[in-house]
Amino acid sequence: MWNERKSILLSKIVVIAIIVTIPVLGGFLPTLIQQLLCSGSACPIQSDYYTVAILIPYGVMALPGLVLMAFLYKLLQNIDNHQLFIEDNVSLLRRISWLCFLIAAVAILATGLWWAWSVLAIAAVLIGLLVRVIKNIFARAIIIKEENDYTI
Repeated sequence: MWNERKSILLSKIVVIAIIVTIPVLGGFLPTLIQQLLCSGSACPIQSDYYTVAILIPYGVMALPGLVLMAFLYKLLQNIDNHQLFIEDNVSLLRRISWLCFLIAAVAILATGLWWAWSVLAIAAVLIGLLVRVIKNIFARAIIIKEENDYTI
């Protein structure tokens, strides 16, 4: 039967899979881009441009993405240890939101190289805002919890 522990475990596994996938995908991206753009021996002149337009922004966004996943894993560990409304989680959520906004900023700049980065920019801003709201809820819950701890 599905329960909270299994859900947290699945989330941790997915986070680890993403942490592994980010650098692996980065290594395969040049070959993957060439295969997608080139059919047989005919390759458009722009294939080198698209390789650069995808690889450079991906490389710049990979590091904040990996750090974000590490923070998310730490947050999941705290939840797994029944440490929900603590300052560490508020701090982790704040950092995650800022990393989303950083990734969005890089994606916005990269939109000048390739329009598809705009989709990631919009998604990263929306996720960053959502995480920010959740962070504010956690911060407020800590205050309420502390008030309740002092109530007789």
